[in-house]
Amino acid sequence: MTIIENDITQRAAEWLVSGRLPNERAIQLWLAMLLASLDYEVELEYKVASGFMDIFLPERRVVIETKQKADPSARRAADPDDDRDPDSDPSETQFQQCERYVRDEWERQRRMLFDLDAPKNLPYKAILTDGRRWWMWQWEFLANRELGEARRVAKREFSSGEELEADVQSLIETPRQPELVL
Repeated sequence: MTIIENDITQRAAEWLVSGRLPNERAIQLWLAMLLASLDYEVELEYKVASGFMDIFLPERRVVIETKQKADPSARRAADPDDDRDPDSDPSETQFQQCERYVRDEWERQRRMLFDLDAPKNLPYKAILTDGRRWWMWQWEFLANRELGEARRVAKREFSSGEELEADVQSLIETPRQPELVL
């Protein structure tokens, strides 16, 4: 990592944990900058059947949903001017929104005859964050090639950019599953 990239990484991590970002979009953009500085392929506003993921890391199969105030059990804030999720239920929880996006992407991948760029043997993950607080769930593949139920694998709260910078890659990276043999 060059000095400039390292500075961007540090600055983005500090802003994310500061609690001073004014809205969800700012959190989304600073997080995308942090992830790009760590050499992840970052897709912003990634389209799925029922709306748009805030951030998607296709090479890692990681859905990231940013919120001004993240809480998995909180109901999503209804925004009448936001038509990006036309089929969404404003009463769904933030976790349910993450799960909906994971399942949409899983279905899209399943319908494809083949995808040479698809990561092999990686479970899907969803991260819900406001920059300071992070929840993460993982969906394993079952022997029948279906997607299993969500399992929470992490809950972290960061008080400094250094903590976030040191730990963000461990949140993203996942060891590959063994090949499923039918």
